[in-house]
Amino acid sequence: YTFGVREPVIAPGATGFEPRLSIRFAPTSRISLGLGYSRLHQYVQSLRNEESLVDELTGISLPAVAGSAANGATIPVATADQIATTLDARLSSTMTFSAVGYVRRETGLALVAPVSAEPFATSDFATGSARTRGMSLSLDRTGKRVFGELSYSLSSVTQRSGLGSYAPEFAATHTVAMGVGVRVRGATTLRAAASMNSGVSASTYTDPLEWMPFTPASGEGDLSGSPQHIVGALNGSRLPPYFRLDLGVRRDWGVSLFGVGARFAASASVVNVLGRNN
Repeated sequence: YTFGVREPVIAPGATGFEPRLSIRFAPTSRISLGLGYSRLHQYVQSLRNEESLVDELTGISLPAVAGSAANGATIPVATADQIATTLDARLSSTMTFSAVGYVRRETGLALVAPVSAEPFATSDFATGSARTRGMSLSLDRTGKRVFGELSYSLSSVTQRSGLGSYAPEFAATHTVAMGVGVRVRGATTLRAAASMNSGVSASTYTDPLEWMPFTPASGEGDLSGSPQHIVGALNGSRLPPYFRLDLGVRRDWGVSLFGVGARFAASASVVNVLGRNN
């Protein structure tokens, strides 16, 4: 087992101890179990609205240091406590199974979404908390010719303030991902990756919006409109399941120049082969 405690000497806002404890037990040479607890503090938060459609498209960043004043309110220090359990099992010389379960509680969060649909805090923000729990399963193969990973995640995230609670849009309830690589003729690798998620929350807007994603060919993108008025509850709708498939190939060459070895590689990929809208 391992145990440690950390505390910042100089930090904005209030400081506190950050204990960490982990215990690992291996009943056999192929199986190991783990249990861990940790506490973390976040001294810089963002005043952007993570649930705003504008933030989703443009990625606004508005850092705010704990203890500073924003619109007459003080930015709090966020605290997270997490308990996690793990299971690792070696099924064969090339196959490994892993499982992780976790529960996390966060307090002191600066939340903009419960107060305003604007892309960032213009007048006020809410101080809230979050409750997260979930599990993930993964099967990994590390063969010389065929390698890959299959994983599944189940999670539940609820953010809460005095104005109500909601599920953030970044948290999918179910996520399945698979990646496979096959080495052919030694130096050529074929790759395929597929992913699917469901249970993603979203808000419904009444404002008109036109969006053309950035494309390397034209070198530009376009966003027109001001989505600010939400119909119903915040993130009160569920998006349909989303599926994506990517394919790629990689070729390596080894050369020697003046007695110095070097390796060159070229790769090509086709992303979102099925053309599914996200």
